[in-house]
Amino acid sequence: MKINTKKLTFISFCVAINIVGSLIAFSLKLPIYLDSIGTVFISLLYGPYAGALTGALSSALSGMIFDIYSFYFIPVQILLGILMGHSRSILQKPLRAKIIKVFIISIPISLIGAVLVASVFNGVTSSGSAYIVQLLRAMGIHLVPAVFITQFATDFLDKLFATFLADKILNSKSFHYIGF
Repeated sequence: MKINTKKLTFISFCVAINIVGSLIAFSLKLPIYLDSIGTVFISLLYGPYAGALTGALSSALSGMIFDIYSFYFIPVQILLGILMGHSRSILQKPLRAKIIKVFIISIPISLIGAVLVASVFNGVTSSGSAYIVQLLRAMGIHLVPAVFITQFATDFLDKLFATFLADKILNSKSFHYIGF
């Protein structure tokens, strides 16, 4: 990936978007993460390397600033950047195809996240989704399925929101007006 000033500026902006989104979700204990809006956006704009870099930097900085758990999810953000970056054609797809693509992308992301949450954190993280895991556990569901179900549902909704937002921005007349 060739980095120029414009790309570096957009990557930095997207890292900031991820950190702010993550801080909002962290502070309000939301059941979605809001930490990948910038990763999805930059991946769709500049491809997998920019997405992986944005995701990794976002998780690392969030981990240093306010949420130590974020460090552990660097691989999840990198994988998201790579998968979304290789799915740039999603912008030209109809609504149903976008939903299916995000569904498919959410599976490996959720698997990695679930393995981390179950094995490293025993199902309890700083995210609001930890409440859902504990609810499922109280209903008698074993740890790994409870974590995967929660992780998949929250990842899918989170990435779907991020994809639709990025799609709206990237396909807007205003965005094209500023030189894209």
